[in-house]
Amino acid sequence: MRNQIRKFIASEISFSPRTLRLGLILGLIIYGAFGYLDLYMMPSNYKATWIIRYAVVIPLVIATFFLSYYKSIYRYNKIILFLLLSMGQIGIIVMIGISIPGDPAFYTYYAGLILIMLWATFVFMLNFITTVYIAVSTVVLYNLTAIFQQNLLSYPSGSNESSFLMNNNFFLISAAGLVIIGAYQLNRQEKEIKKVHDELLKEKIQLELAKEKAEESDRLKSAFLANMSHELRTPLNSIIGFSDLILDPDFDFGQHLDFARLINGSGCNLLAIITDIMDISKIEAGQVQVKKRIFSVGQLVASIQKEYSFKAVEKGIVLRLDALNPVEDVCIESDETKTRQILVNFVGNAIKFTQKGSIEIGFKTTGDYLQFQVKDTGIGIPTEFHEKIFERFRQVESAHTRKYGGNGLGLPISKSLVELLGGKIWLESEQGKGSTFYFTIPKIKSTP
Repeated sequence: MRNQIRKFIASEISFSPRTLRLGLILGLIIYGAFGYLDLYMMPSNYKATWIIRYAVVIPLVIATFFLSYYKSIYRYNKIILFLLLSMGQIGIIVMIGISIPGDPAFYTYYAGLILIMLWATFVFMLNFITTVYIAVSTVVLYNLTAIFQQNLLSYPSGSNESSFLMNNNFFLISAAGLVIIGAYQLNRQEKEIKKVHDELLKEKIQLELAKEKAEESDRLKSAFLANMSHELRTPLNSIIGFSDLILDPDFDFGQHLDFARLINGSGCNLLAIITDIMDISKIEAGQVQVKKRIFSVGQLVASIQKEYSFKAVEKGIVLRLDALNPVEDVCIESDETKTRQILVNFVGNAIKFTQKGSIEIGFKTTGDYLQFQVKDTGIGIPTEFHEKIFERFRQVESAHTRKYGGNGLGLPISKSLVELLGGKIWLESEQGKGSTFYFTIPKIKSTP
């Protein structure tokens, strides 16, 4: 979608092929039609003017017309138009130069210079600097030709030749001034239009991205709800199923402890799912508050390691504290409950996705922050998912979630809690080689 919008912008701000071709056809017709007047204005030299018109300028215009059908030409369109206009300008100057005082062309061809200026300004709308150059150079070239080639200054004041030189300069300079003013106004309006156009396109891009994000969010929430229906039914089916077995008159009471343990485990899983749903709902509603108090970081990680060691042993893996953890007691002032919840989410995921090896819980001070990490030797995470797994509802559609279970809310909840505590969260992982999850929180108070 973004590439399409970029192409749309590029096509809008570039010179229109249709405008270019229409302008070339218009100039071709006018420049060619004036060749008919050469027979009357320069009967003695019309062949020379025809060479300029039909052998030089017009073939160049025709060549440019056909080249306009090649897209690559448009990056040079302003340069090509400038060269064409200069060629037409020089062609008319040469025509004036080869005329002699007394010929009609001597007095009227200067009007062709005005047409060149109008063509440049109002048909092709060249930028202001280029238009000024065309206008000023037209006046200068005409006077240089009239003074040095025609030697008009040698005629006495009041003569026809001297009067026509003054008359031609009057109209040429006036036309040049009007063209410059017109080019300035056109360029200013063009910039204003382009500014509004760019703002509208920017808003369009933002709306398109917002639409895509909303559609993606809706799709992920739908996937989340579908996954939740499965996640909720699984523990409920276990609870109801084993409860029915216990109530069965033929029930073997020798198995009641095993069934009770299964019912309890399913109830805990169901409670965890409901807790996650309530937590993410509170976070989205902005109803989660931070309750700070001073607590021991060492005691916190030790209690989590002790609590989850049994689950790790059941899977045949080792859950231990990092040997590099500070020996001295470290106390900070923060929300212990939320810090514990983040670590528990990390450890729970590490146990779930690790089949063999070990898991380490560590912490250290880094400047004004305390950094926690949970390192495992599990399946790892592909690089393209390093950012996505922290997005809400994102993990519910992954193959890992479907294979290993879970609702995909643990890491998004952890990310929101870390940000609420004023820290950052990130990970380092390589597929097949394990993962290390990190987060920091401000170290407001530390005592040895």
